[in-house]
Amino acid sequence: MATLVVTRAAGGSRDPIHRYWVLLDRRTIGTLGRGESMQMPLQPGPHRLQIKIGTERSQVFVIDGDGDRTLAFRCGPTGSAWHTMEDVFRGDGGYIFLRPDPDAPDVPVRRGPTGPWPEP
Repeated sequence: MATLVVTRAAGGSRDPIHRYWVLLDRRTIGTLGRGESMQMPLQPGPHRLQIKIGTERSQVFVIDGDGDRTLAFRCGPTGSAWHTMEDVFRGDGGYIFLRPDPDAPDVPVRRGPTGPWPEP
């Protein structure tokens, strides 16, 4: 069984007191404050991972829970507080980021669609 680890960036001037919601398969599995991490076992099979704050969402990653490995991701704001309104109104999911952790071993993922969850 794979393990999912998501870590939120510790710094930045945006969202200092707000928590990011971690979504797995459309369900909230936890929240992250600045500099916090969460870890959980993943059931085998494909899953959709995304981060949310308010109405803003990150891109979606499709991850595979098969095998005995750790799937590590980082999330955080994409810009400073000065660019908040620009990022919100741009509407391309650019307010917050989610990406594989560059310090972790290779994580086999494929990027899913951005925006709302696709219907099955």
